[in-house]
Amino acid sequence: MNLAQPNRVYTISVAKGSNAWGALSGYLLKIGQMQLLRQQIAHELTASAKYDSKYLFYALKTFNE
Repeated sequence: MNLAQPNRVYTISVAKGSNAWGALSGYLLKIGQMQLLRQQIAHELTASAKYDSKYLFYALKTFNE
């Protein structure tokens, strides 16, 4: 692809893309925040399960004996 005036074409393309960038960046930020929240919840559940599993195991062992 050979462009006679590449600066003009790129300037127009960037101008058209910049209009959508505001909305797109907002969506990307929300997605990133949701991913971080999901990771924090998963970590908390994992830590809680590891902590509580010891007590549940010993309670079950006591009932079985």
